[in-house]
Amino acid sequence: MIAALFALLPALALPLDCQPGRTCWIQKYVDVDPGPGRTDYRCGPVTTDGHDGVDFRIPGLTAMMQGVPVTAVAAGTVLRIRDGVADRPVGVGGPSVATAQAAGNAVIIDHGDGWESQYSHLRRGSVSVRPGDTVRAGDAIGLVGLSGETEYPHLHFALRHHGRPVDPFAGTPAPAACGTGPARPLWTGAVLAGFRYVRGQPVRFVLTTAPAQPPLIDDAPPPSRTAPLVGLAELIGPDPGQEVLLELIGPGDRLLARRTVRPDRPYLVWATHLGLRAPAGGWPPGRYRARLSVRAGDAILSRMEVAALLR
Repeated sequence: MIAALFALLPALALPLDCQPGRTCWIQKYVDVDPGPGRTDYRCGPVTTDGHDGVDFRIPGLTAMMQGVPVTAVAAGTVLRIRDGVADRPVGVGGPSVATAQAAGNAVIIDHGDGWESQYSHLRRGSVSVRPGDTVRAGDAIGLVGLSGETEYPHLHFALRHHGRPVDPFAGTPAPAACGTGPARPLWTGAVLAGFRYVRGQPVRFVLTTAPAQPPLIDDAPPPSRTAPLVGLAELIGPDPGQEVLLELIGPGDRLLARRTVRPDRPYLVWATHLGLRAPAGGWPPGRYRARLSVRAGDAILSRMEVAALLR
């Protein structure tokens, strides 16, 4: 029955114009736990209680201001829109948001046969469609923003069938127990290839001068010759069984410091760092690097490296 219903919906395109794993990441999946807990479709913790969509995160405020297009996942007719809600983070200097405006600026598209898609937290003034407009898959409808109930720039994408949330990765209505049957993902093959399910995926890694917690990593100052040198990392959904190796490397490939850390529990987002004070007289001029690798046993799950030139 469910398979027959889903056959009426074309495979869903990516709802924003980005490069998976490089300029966008999934920070939250649909919560499939029917109770007060949180469980994603792979029985992991990469969601929050009651979360009814998929959160596609972009690098930060700079990318948001440059403009990241939000696009329709399939052909349909624009049903409702909202624009005019300010782009301000909740809980970080911004006001609380009325429940009615928690989605911020948003677009809802009717795809027929009871299917709707919703695109939330769009940038103020960016909504480019009106109710009654017809759209095709890939058509731009707005820009990723920071409006509504959110602490970081991202797109909240939600799919519904006759009003009931559907998890596009599992291909089942939510909530439903995870891992109880074969997944029937509703995305195109390209989307699935770009967004493999990976615990502990690094989404931010910078060289800076001091530790900071998300979302303040966006404002981390660049390194200087007289300030501490800090490699600052932010990972999504790390597993306590994983190891994170951090290294600082100076000019001439000289290893300055190394640290291995493990998350002490499952996290939705986890920040860690490795830092050194500047030596007397400051850091010698040259190229400095920070390296990060995430391991599970002998397997390396991901690597990142960032560099800065100190003059």
